[in-house]
Amino acid sequence: MPKKQVQRAEAGTSTSSLLSLGLLVGLLIGVGGCRKGSALKASPFKVTYLKGELTTKLARVAKADYGLDIQAQVVGRTLGVSVPLDGLVERALERNSKTFNKLGDLLFLLTRATLSTDAPLEFFVLTAKDPKYPDLELIFTRYIPDVKLLYFEDISRGEFFHRMLVEVKVNGERSPIDLSEAGLLKLYALVSSVMTRTDMESPSVVSDSLTGNKAERQLRPPWRTEEVRLPQFIAQLATGHIKRALEEHRHIRKTFTVEHVEGTFREGIFQLTLKVQPKLVITPQWDRAPSLGPQDGLLPWLVQVAARAIRRLLPPPPPPAPQTIEQDVLPPTAEEMTRLIRRYRFRDFQAIHIHEQNSGRSLIIPFHDVLKPKRLLGIIGRW
Repeated sequence: MPKKQVQRAEAGTSTSSLLSLGLLVGLLIGVGGCRKGSALKASPFKVTYLKGELTTKLARVAKADYGLDIQAQVVGRTLGVSVPLDGLVERALERNSKTFNKLGDLLFLLTRATLSTDAPLEFFVLTAKDPKYPDLELIFTRYIPDVKLLYFEDISRGEFFHRMLVEVKVNGERSPIDLSEAGLLKLYALVSSVMTRTDMESPSVVSDSLTGNKAERQLRPPWRTEEVRLPQFIAQLATGHIKRALEEHRHIRKTFTVEHVEGTFREGIFQLTLKVQPKLVITPQWDRAPSLGPQDGLLPWLVQVAARAIRRLLPPPPPPAPQTIEQDVLPPTAEEMTRLIRRYRFRDFQAIHIHEQNSGRSLIIPFHDVLKPKRLLGIIGRW
């Protein structure tokens, strides 16, 4: 990427870049399932992509209609598609990019195909790569029944927006991206770090790493998609839902900073790991001001003396105790998690285990209490 373009992106602060990334994700999620007047509003789900020719027909249509060379695989009930897009990383800092329009077109094609096939699919996964920056991938996972719910207007577009799992993969490590300002800031930082690291390398090194000789290319593992399971999808989707719920809570956002949320599903248990940090108590400005004397004016000096005397008489605000975490953070986390499980009507699990790392506090909710709101309120209390 040219130096002037990098400097221009850095000088513009993160606001315009975050806006571009927000428009990107919103465009992709919106286009990938709710185009106005699109094929989704045609006769419901006519089979045009037969099970035996789904992947080959997808590749053919993507090439013919959008000029994209894709790889497609079906593993279990998951359709996986990988597409290389030149300029994917660099255009993340630009608006109205043709690269992301193509990505949106491909998401729409996958939505249309999965609704028009007789293959028993539950998920489709789109992996977008930039050949110039092979260390970074954008991964979009959609639960196909959610598209049908949107079609029949059983869920709102806002709910549909938050039901797509967006992940970024850097150096083989995947992490969900929350569609909030903090999540987009994280994505922006990852994109910038990959660009900086790659641009610092010499052109010859970059070229060798991307192309390589024939023997090196043969050693690289071929692309393969992985089957997505509903419980793991719910656990990863809960990462963004819970983080957003905690940051929007009127009490929590004033007293805590949500640093980390991670969700997994292991051995029949939804495991949620939180890391929240109490916010520092800011000393009032008058208590940090330099000491005054009578020579500075009798009235200002008396006001400062009286204010400091009153301050000493008042008890210092206690730091948030572990029971505050247990009372104020764990209940809304459990509430949001149980709400998400009910939305997907998932029952094949044993319990929800929520653990906050800094305080060491945990909350365990058995399966039979998750599906009964009155018993659940008895466990976690009212939000």
